Amino acid sequence: MEQDRPPSSVPGQAETPPAPNRKLPLIVAVGVVFACLGALCLTAFAALGLLNGFLARSTSVVRVTPLERITAVTPTSLPTASSTPAPTSRPAVIFELTPTPSPAPATPTQYATQLFHVTPVVTRTISVSVTEESTARQIRVFKKLWDIVNTNYIYPDFNGLDWEALRVKTLDQINAGIDDEQFYGLMRIAIDSLNDHHSSFLSPQEARDEQQDYEGAGNYTGIGVISDINTDKGYAYVLQVLPGSPAEKAGIRSHEHILSINGQQAVVNENEMNMPLLRGPVGTTVTVTVSAPGGQPRTLVIKRAKLSTSTPVEHRTILSGTRRIGYVMIPTLFEESVGDEVRAALDDLMKKGRLDGLIIDMRLNGGGAYPVLMRCVGFFTSGSVGSLTSRAGVQKTLVARAERVGNSQTTPIMVLVGHATASYAEVYAGILRAAGRARLLGQKTSGNIETLRAHDFEDGSLAWIAEETFQLPDGSNWEGKGLTPDITIDKAWDDFTDESDPVIAAALKAF
Repeated sequence: MEQDRPPSSVPGQAETPPAPNRKLPLIVAVGVVFACLGALCLTAFAALGLLNGFLARSTSVVRVTPLERITAVTPTSLPTASSTPAPTSRPAVIFELTPTPSPAPATPTQYATQLFHVTPVVTRTISVSVTEESTARQIRVFKKLWDIVNTNYIYPDFNGLDWEALRVKTLDQINAGIDDEQFYGLMRIAIDSLNDHHSSFLSPQEARDEQQDYEGAGNYTGIGVISDINTDKGYAYVLQVLPGSPAEKAGIRSHEHILSINGQQAVVNENEMNMPLLRGPVGTTVTVTVSAPGGQPRTLVIKRAKLSTSTPVEHRTILSGTRRIGYVMIPTLFEESVGDEVRAALDDLMKKGRLDGLIIDMRLNGGGAYPVLMRCVGFFTSGSVGSLTSRAGVQKTLVARAERVGNSQTTPIMVLVGHATASYAEVYAGILRAAGRARLLGQKTSGNIETLRAHDFEDGSLAWIAEETFQLPDGSNWEGKGLTPDITIDKAWDDFTDESDPVIAAALKAF
């Protein structure tokens, strides 16, 4: 999932704020062959081999975040990165990194050998920022990261990864001399190799962006759409249109297909959208071709504007016969304002009296922060709703505090879920069903419900590490399996419009 703004890396769920979930786009970084300075000759260099393939998470869109930092219980400003040393020139062999066909998740053997086939392309001199000081700092950050995972990671077998072998190999690569960009890529691949599809590593800039997103303080220039890819059909499609945005004014609607942007295909490959083409200076225009599901393409010329990165909570009243049914879409639990927005939505829905039922749409929700989760649970139930358990067996009971809005504590609820429903969004749906407050409709959820903990490092980088598992009061959970809906409607988001939404129709019928 992606907005028409630069994506940031964000985890799926965790214990305090600072994106995504994220289907992982592939970022190819350059490997460098470092030179040895000859003992008596200032200009003699011998090339040494060094290769790094980098995998980076994009925020799927999915905007999730932690609840409880290791360094602070409430979100604070992230530390700034240390200054970069002056670059030095070294001869280097540039490699072309070619991913293996249909790569499987990284295993210890794959990591120890290489994740990519390597083809030498050309030898030339490039400028890299590598000093003894930067290397020493990188080693300190990596050793702290390695120790955190070694001590706290929820799976003691590291999902089959030889964590000690990774330590040795990674230190060798750092000691050979790499710049900070390569280092952060190396840290990403180390954490991604744990293969839990949840833990992640963020560079200092990504960490700052994530903190801004959580606080709702970020902005960007674009047209105001959040989108995802249909890999089978080769188009992007709209998940949400930001209220008041240029896209909304141009008539773009949720569920519509984005076919091309400025004459270029909207989808580059199965992992990458051309959404950056939607961005540009304020007041400039972009040409977008879209179509409604089953409709004819239409071309729109849209003027870009400055927009907030915050994601709105949508709500409306649906009249079903003589019944008043409320509808609330909660697109994320990542932003700290979401609890207040849900409260405001419920207040508005209750203005004309009690609701006969409520639909809570979590189909686009990839998770978020613990405080936001518990606030939103408290609108509809209270008491002990589950627990988090660490690798050491330490258990923390989750207790929801009731926050009544009209008849929110008693009205019947239908929670809409789908394949994109992940992390604390799954926990939210599972809690309400286990408490007897809701039925689930839609598609099976992703089955990724570890709880992440945030760890800050001296250079401003950040790691989210899976350190706890969630379970319901009866001891059950659905990690790796997903929640199966009470009523299954196996229709994809881009197959229908708001007016023909079969999951909402089934929810209305089920009340």
